[in-house]
Amino acid sequence: MKERDIDEVIISILKEHGTEEEYTVLNKWLAESDDHLQTFEHLKLIWKEKSARPKVPNADQLADKIWAKATNQYVLREDKPKHKNRWKRYLGVAAAISALVIISILLVRNEFYIQNDSTYTSRIIERSTLAGQKLRITLPDSSIVWINSESSIKYSEHFTAKDRIVELKGEAYFKVKKDPARTFEVVAGDLTVKALGTSFNVNAFNSEKKIKVALVEGKVGIVNKEALTVLLNAGELAVYNTTQKVFRKARTSLEDEVSWKDGRMVFRHADFDAVIAQLERWYGVKFFYDEKAKPDWDFTANFTDSNLENVLKVIGFGEGFQFKIDGDSVTLYF
Repeated sequence: MKERDIDEVIISILKEHGTEEEYTVLNKWLAESDDHLQTFEHLKLIWKEKSARPKVPNADQLADKIWAKATNQYVLREDKPKHKNRWKRYLGVAAAISALVIISILLVRNEFYIQNDSTYTSRIIERSTLAGQKLRITLPDSSIVWINSESSIKYSEHFTAKDRIVELKGEAYFKVKKDPARTFEVVAGDLTVKALGTSFNVNAFNSEKKIKVALVEGKVGIVNKEALTVLLNAGELAVYNTTQKVFRKARTSLEDEVSWKDGRMVFRHADFDAVIAQLERWYGVKFFYDEKAKPDWDFTANFTDSNLENVLKVIGFGEGFQFKIDGDSVTLYF
């Protein structure tokens, strides 16, 4: 890409018109110094955060002033000595830096005021599903989430200028919109999954005493409360034992982990308890059976948009049981 001023690149990205090349330029610029990152965050605050704009006087003019100072190019006349031109450029850069420092301080004060103003509150939104339900929603940053049965997520109505945080109970599939300046974090029990722009599935049902993270594309980092970190590449699965506080990482069939969002139920060497738990969540029913007669299963099968009766017929034929469905109750006879 032809070299362009960083202000043009940032404006394009803030307007959500950014290309892959522009994101690369921005990432390189942000990595050069913490000042660049802080300036970018402040600029997003006054340009993108709609709720902040009324509280920042002359927001558009202030934003223009920042970038006019930061990227000002002085026209140098060829008939002047080169050393004078060089000193003029140095003075111009110094002036721009000084202006940025002063304006950044003012912005920090404005940001502090905004965040501490009792009239400025970001509502917490919670979306949940019952047994037998699934839900697809769009987050404030345009990321998409599929929520599995008996699951819930919580998030702020307006993500901050620094991060995007979602709390999860149960299972959800995330397709995260790319935003190089803000990480996307999913907090699930003891774990936090961190990403920028990627797709992954998190399975964190409390009853299963383990948390599974399957990465479809991109890269993610997973951190527990003891600061133990695991990095995943596409096609990898991390299983975290919530009792022993340890990770196990392996390659996986992504279909096994994420097919639920497309209406496919997959069992792979599942024991009796895992099959029953899945069926209860999927169909919104409760199973009853003789605990003493509970069998030892190693069940593998795929079902696509199948009703409960047909699924039980298939499983019952292979595992040798009869069943009776009465409303939302299912009784098994071994």
